[in-house]
Amino acid sequence: MSSQSIDKTVSRVNQFIAEAQYYEAHQAVRTVVNRLLRKKDYGSAIGLLYSSALLLLKAGQSGSGSDLILYILKIYTDAKIKVDGPSKGRIAELVYQVDPTDTVLKQIAMQTMRSWAVGEADLSHVFGVQFLRGGNLVDAERYLFQGSVDSAILMANVHEKLQPQIPIDHLMARAVFGYLAVQNIRGAYAYIQVIEMANVANADSLDLMRMFVETCQTKDAQLYKRFTQILDLKSTFGDFSGAIQVIEKDYFQIFPYKQPSLSDLLGGMM
Repeated sequence: MSSQSIDKTVSRVNQFIAEAQYYEAHQAVRTVVNRLLRKKDYGSAIGLLYSSALLLLKAGQSGSGSDLILYILKIYTDAKIKVDGPSKGRIAELVYQVDPTDTVLKQIAMQTMRSWAVGEADLSHVFGVQFLRGGNLVDAERYLFQGSVDSAILMANVHEKLQPQIPIDHLMARAVFGYLAVQNIRGAYAYIQVIEMANVANADSLDLMRMFVETCQTKDAQLYKRFTQILDLKSTFGDFSGAIQVIEKDYFQIFPYKQPSLSDLLGGMM
């Protein structure tokens, strides 16, 4: 499909939007895109979806615009579109236009990070920022953990503002264990550094978290065991026992103790 034809379709969509005919605009885009996909003209289909989604989102049509974002992600996944600057840039620009309180944001985030751009730090940061804007700290942290150093700085700044409503030691443990559980050691260090500079945590807590990260970085199981003999992590940080178990398995090959069943005991006696 020629660029002139795409421009004509976008112009038509723009006219529909100007007349508040949002459903008609949405359907017109999908009809043309379906035709393009039958010809495997992925570039034209993505370009049309991107331009039209942007128009709809800027017109306040979060539902229709988000549907077109999901369509782009389906094409990205099915056509194995490379995760690069231009492809990431389209998604980032569109996601920043989505209403951050709309539940569809979770669907977009999951389809992006689990199907197409698995483990991509820049897009993880984008979703973390949007969830924060929508007041959803739990989902924001989930994506910021997998994000860039900027994500760690942002999380530390957010946590700084949350205390004293939530003790900073609890927030710091939640962040550091969260970063380590997804093997983002750089994020853990960056977070600790910002908290230290903000002067909101006591020195002992900061040293403890830093030592824990340093020990994980060595992947030395014996060193870890000596460290935990000094401090009973699971007793001190019982709320984070699940994350600690993941960390022990991934960094030190220490697996959770399994209480033997009766069949296991009887089997061992035969």
